[in-house]
Amino acid sequence: MPVLDFFTSIDFLGVSAVYRLSMSLVILHVFALFCCSMRNQFGKDVNEKAWCLKIVGVVGMFVILLQISNDTFEFYSDFAKYVGGFFLLF
Repeated sequence: MPVLDFFTSIDFLGVSAVYRLSMSLVILHVFALFCCSMRNQFGKDVNEKAWCLKIVGVVGMFVILLQISNDTFEFYSDFAKYVGGFFLLF
C-alpha cells in the first residue's frame, strides 16, 4: 500500500494550519452574517440551529483549504493580523 506524503509535509503543520482554520471560520461567519442580514426565518434558523451543518462546513472547508499552497495565505496572514487587531480594539 503506498504511503501518501500529503499530511506529513511540514508545510501543513503549525502556523499554516491555524491560518487555514481561521479562514474557514471567517467564511462561516461571513455566511452567517449574510443569512442573518435577511431578517427572516431562514436567517434565524441559520443562526440558532443547523449546528451539524456548521461543524461539517468548517471541517470540510478546512480540508479543502489544505489543498491550497502556503503562498496564497501570505496575504491572508497580513489581513488577519490587521483586521483582528482592529476588531479587538473596537
